[in-house]
Amino acid sequence: MKESDVWIFRDSGDLPGSVESAHTHSVPLFLIALSVVGVFLTYAITIVLARHLSPDEFDDYIGAIVTVGLLASIAEAGFGKYALRIVPVYAATQDTALLRGYLRFAMLGAVGLGVVLGVAAAGAELSSLRGSKLTTTLIAIAFLPVFAAAGVVVDLLMSLQLPTVAMILSRVAMPLTTLVLVVISVRFFTVTPLMALLCFSVGSLSCVLLGTAIGKFHLRSYKSSEPPKYCFRPWMIEGVTYLLFSFLIAWLFRSSLFIVHHLPHESNALAMLAPAFETGCLVILLSKSIDKYYQPALAIAMESGDWDGIVRLGRSRFMVLGIGIIAFIIVVLGFGDRILRLYGNQYATSYAELCLIALGSSAWTMFSLAPTFLLFSDQRKSLLVLLSIHAVMMFTLTIVLFSWYGAMGAAIAYTVTISSFATCNSVAAKRHFAWLKRTQSSQSEAMPMLASTEKEPAKVRPSI
Repeated sequence: MKESDVWIFRDSGDLPGSVESAHTHSVPLFLIALSVVGVFLTYAITIVLARHLSPDEFDDYIGAIVTVGLLASIAEAGFGKYALRIVPVYAATQDTALLRGYLRFAMLGAVGLGVVLGVAAAGAELSSLRGSKLTTTLIAIAFLPVFAAAGVVVDLLMSLQLPTVAMILSRVAMPLTTLVLVVISVRFFTVTPLMALLCFSVGSLSCVLLGTAIGKFHLRSYKSSEPPKYCFRPWMIEGVTYLLFSFLIAWLFRSSLFIVHHLPHESNALAMLAPAFETGCLVILLSKSIDKYYQPALAIAMESGDWDGIVRLGRSRFMVLGIGIIAFIIVVLGFGDRILRLYGNQYATSYAELCLIALGSSAWTMFSLAPTFLLFSDQRKSLLVLLSIHAVMMFTLTIVLFSWYGAMGAAIAYTVTISSFATCNSVAAKRHFAWLKRTQSSQSEAMPMLASTEKEPAKVRPSI
């Protein structure tokens, strides 16, 4: 962005997506409510499948879903996450040509990358898996472009300042459609891992179609006869950067079950561990919902140098998330075993693993906006170092501890790695924020002195 464009944001209070606007409105409790609804719907889907699939089928299904979920996060990340950074800026400056261009670029890029990743992943799975695991995983990978498109549509709607619409689609419409299809399959057919994957694909496709239609309707408010403009090179560079960071973050949270799926393990070991991870990581959905609400405002505030506004944003977010995290921990500790029994009595044996995973997820949830701040403030090197270290840490600890302690080892590896990553990011973000604030204050103090010096006439030394 040009320097002249940055000064447009100096008076950010008039912008709909600014920090000031985010704070003058009520705290996004409605978004939290939508997240809770989405949690229950997702829970219902997994519970129904766990009760109607055999343990071996459920094991295959979980492995396939985890694999395609990790791949989808890669395919969508570079385009969707960068949209949260740049689309609010295009919208605020009324640059509709670049706005429309990037939206098209992001959608086509996510689908295209999904196809490429799918082909590459299918080749890799052919050499690592066998039997029903291989068949189920390959079928899931075939739907990768649909899953990637659904994820990027939600991010694009968020970047267009439509958080409620995006959350309704991702947390209600998509899982509700999937649940209805799963129930119909159970009621009238014999449910199989393939049938379950088809239900998920149709649910994701419905999100893509509805989200695209809503986005096109919203763009009518940007009246412009200019054709879309494309900045392929900078978008590609930034997209690859965001893709790399988002993949490493996705690896930290989704790789545990992925690694176990590809390691030799006892029958049903993955199936027994999956409910503990699904339940223990539910609190992360809260931070994802809230963070997507605040990310566009954070982007504009950083462009304008509104550091006090960022502080207020952080305090508001801290209060909302703090209440949610405390309630989550109380529920897990008090009723975790009963929750696991909803999947089936045999899954209650993972209660200890559930408690550990919940603690690690809660630590991350509290500080989950710190990596975004580092990325938005061009601290990519520091963030990349932290991500790389903890990605290797997760991979190594999971393999070693799972081979020693089984499911408990995988839970320990997750909690130690995630807690360490959250703490390191929080410390790095606070230090850089303090440096930015000090730098701006020093520049502000220097400007009046420089102006007075320029205005004061030069003193001529009298000659002798």
